Amino acid sequence: MRNYPYYLCSAIIPIALSCHALAGTSVVEQSIAQAPEKPSSAWWLTIAPYAWVTATEGDMGVAGRVAPVDISFEDTLEELEFAFMIAAEAGIDRWVFGIDAIYGASSSSAALPAAAAPFTRGNVDFDQFFGRVHAGYQVIEQEDARLTAFIGMRYSYLSTEIVLSGGAPPVTADGSKSWVDPVIGMHGVWDLNDRWFLHGGGDIGGFGVNSDLIWQANLALGYRMSDRLSLVGGYRGLGVDFTDGGFLVDTVAHGPVIGLNYRF
Repeated sequence: MRNYPYYLCSAIIPIALSCHALAGTSVVEQSIAQAPEKPSSAWWLTIAPYAWVTATEGDMGVAGRVAPVDISFEDTLEELEFAFMIAAEAGIDRWVFGIDAIYGASSSSAALPAAAAPFTRGNVDFDQFFGRVHAGYQVIEQEDARLTAFIGMRYSYLSTEIVLSGGAPPVTADGSKSWVDPVIGMHGVWDLNDRWFLHGGGDIGGFGVNSDLIWQANLALGYRMSDRLSLVGGYRGLGVDFTDGGFLVDTVAHGPVIGLNYRF
């Protein structure tokens, strides 16, 4: 990131933060895909495109300047330009392998406080990608309940471009940050009847390798529309505590999630 006065960092951080909570940002990363109904020696595959709309609270910092985060669901939806989210899981017998990928891009523009003079306006373009891969084993396999324990890695990438304008030639600042965290977790399915089921899970990671702590948890209710297709809706939360020099993320994002699950 190019050098510019610290008071400008303090002024533009809240603008950048307003872009942080994308539909599915957040740092973030637990698949809503359920395990197959009856595991067998044949390979199986589930694919689940989904959407997650978040509100975010906490603190973020750039260049050593820290600002509080308080982003509503409405803010997230207004600033979102594009988002893509998909989860997939495959397995054979009781072994499970999965991915969960989230990409989001947003743009925000806001007036700057008087302390940022001579600049009067800030524009922020924000991109982020979160991807998790995991491998697990189905530790419980019953006719109406399955529970899988897994280990994995989560990759996080954030990129920001900030343009200050008005009253002087425009100034551009840009930067990016990426890191990888180990995670461990569990997820499972409990059949309520032939059509309805509960899906829940969570993971925790970081352990000081890169993030001091990163976690997520979710609980959803699902409905089987056919033998292969299900609709799932619920609530999800994600917490990140990451610090690297003057870059700080200490936030919790949470909100409703909805998706489709197709089993091949």
